[in-house]
Amino acid sequence: MNVEYNTKYNSHFAKYIKSTLELQVSLGRSHETSAFNLQNFDRFICDNYPEADKLTQELAQKWCATGLSETGSVYKMTTIRSFGKYLVSNGIDAFVFPTSWIPKKRTKLPHIFTDAEILQFFSAADTVPPHPKSPFSEYTIPVVFRIIYACGLRPQEARLLRRSDVNYNNRVILVAESNPSSAYYQPFFIPFFTS
Repeated sequence: MNVEYNTKYNSHFAKYIKSTLELQVSLGRSHETSAFNLQNFDRFICDNYPEADKLTQELAQKWCATGLSETGSVYKMTTIRSFGKYLVSNGIDAFVFPTSWIPKKRTKLPHIFTDAEILQFFSAADTVPPHPKSPFSEYTIPVVFRIIYACGLRPQEARLLRRSDVNYNNRVILVAESNPSSAYYQPFFIPFFTS
């Protein structure tokens, strides 16, 4: 989800989208999810309501209703609520989702894998065939999944690791990309990676 806040927006909301993202960046807030969602909102407006120049309840609700997942809808509603609040704070008449309209995220119980499922998973990861569009994936996929499993990393954290983040001498991995202000070292154990 590497969408920059200076992406070209084409709807009548373009300058406001860019300025709200610039504000988020200047405040040190993460803007990637908002940038991604607002880019989709901009595209939705251009495709369906090219003349729209006011954030109305109808526009907000129709955009939030697109897509399939409830979680995605929550992210959209949160993003469009924040955008509406930004518009209102700048003296522009806009709809702002009431917080009571935004469903609470449901906590899902984690799945605990059995030993057999773990063996089957790593067996599948170890047999990923080479693919011309993803060179070395047959080597990186097994390693990335082992790092996630053995170190308890989030998928995003593992995906953003660089070789320089791994210190083999001290047996630690620098996890800096999840949130630069809360970078941390995660120990790892060599035997797991030498199967």
